[in-house]
Amino acid sequence: MAKPQIAIVGAGFAGLAASRQLSRLSPQEADIHLFDRNASTTMLPALPDVAGGRLEPARVRADLRQLLDPHIQLHLGTVERVDPARKTLNTAEGEFTYDFLVLTCGAVADRRGLKENQESAYTLSSLADAERICQDFSAFVQSRSSPQVLVVGGGYTGLELASNLKIRSVRLGRPARVTVLEMKDRILAGLPDRIRSYLETQALRQGLEIRTGIRLDSFDGRNVRLSDGSCIEDVFLCWSTGTRRGMPELQGEQQELPDGRIVVDEYLRIPWHPQTFVAGDAAAILHRDVPLRKAVNFAYYSGKSAGRNILFELRGRPLQAFRPLDLGWVIPFGNTAAGQVLGIDFLSGRLPLAMHYAMCGYRNFTLGNKIYFVRIALRALFDML
Repeated sequence: MAKPQIAIVGAGFAGLAASRQLSRLSPQEADIHLFDRNASTTMLPALPDVAGGRLEPARVRADLRQLLDPHIQLHLGTVERVDPARKTLNTAEGEFTYDFLVLTCGAVADRRGLKENQESAYTLSSLADAERICQDFSAFVQSRSSPQVLVVGGGYTGLELASNLKIRSVRLGRPARVTVLEMKDRILAGLPDRIRSYLETQALRQGLEIRTGIRLDSFDGRNVRLSDGSCIEDVFLCWSTGTRRGMPELQGEQQELPDGRIVVDEYLRIPWHPQTFVAGDAAAILHRDVPLRKAVNFAYYSGKSAGRNILFELRGRPLQAFRPLDLGWVIPFGNTAAGQVLGIDFLSGRLPLAMHYAMCGYRNFTLGNKIYFVRIALRALFDML
C-alpha cells in the first residue's frame, strides 16, 4: 500500500507549525511535502520596522532548509491552483497528488482598489516589499527638498508604516510630509475608542496628517487626485487597504469571506473536503460566530492544530477541535504602542512596545534572531530606541 502524501502550502507561522507536528510521523508512515515561493520565512510583524530602516532584514528572515525536519521535502515555486475534490495541486513543475493538504498560503496586499499604475505604488506584505520600500524611500527623500508621502489605508499596517517612514525621513535630515488617507470616517474603526484616540493623538504628535472620509480617485504613477478634488504631486504612494488570501485559485465547493479566507469547521477542515485543512491567515475560523482576526498566535496555533489532526487521523485517533486562546494584541507606533493584553483593556506606552518586540523574539525562527529581538524589547522598555 502506498504511503500517504501530505502537502503543506505556505511556510509562514501556520505552515511551519503544521510541519513540526507532522514531522512526528516517521518516513515509513507518510511523505511530507512543503511548498513555498521562497527559500526563507519571515517574521511578518516586523516588516514596518524593516521598511523604515529600523531593523536589519536578516534578523526577520530564516532559511527554510535549516528549520525543517530532514525528511520533509521542500518544493520551491508558486502553487497556482488547488483542487480539493481531486486532491491535486499545480505548480510550474506539474501536478501533485496528495492524500492530505494543509493550506497555509497566508495573505497578500489587496491592490484591487487601485485601478491604475499598481506597479508604481508600494505595498507591504513580504520582506521583499519592505526592503524595496526602505531602499526606494531613502533615495526619494534625499532627492527632494520637500518629500511627500501618501499612505492609503488607516488600519494597523498603514499607520505603522506611516510612522516608520516619518521617523526615517527625520533621521535622514529630510522630514517628509506624511499623510494617511482613510476612506471611512475615522482611522482604526474597529478598535475601542480609547485605544483609537490614543494612537490618533500619537500620530498627530509625530507630525502625521490624517485625512478621513476621502478616497484616492486617480494615480498616474507620480501624482494623485483625491475625491475632494485636491491633488498631491510627486508623491511616494503606499497602498495599505487590507489583505486577501495569498493563493490565487481554489477549485471546488467552499465558503469564502470577501477577503478570500476559507470558512472551516471546528477541526479546521473545508466541510466538503475533509482531507483539506486550512490554517493561518488563509482560514476564516469562526469563534462565537465571528471570524478570528489575522494574528500570529492564531496562525501558529491553528497550523499546529491542523497538523496534529492529520497525524491523529493517520493513527486512528479522534480529531480535536481548535480552541483559540486570545492573549491580546498590540499596535506598535514609533516609540510607543497600545493594545489589549492578557485581559487588560487598555495598555499604552513603552511596556506594550517592549511586549511586541519580545513576542517577535519568542516567535522568531533562530536563536540569534530571538536574542536580537529580546535586546530590542529591553531597549524599548527603557526608552532607548
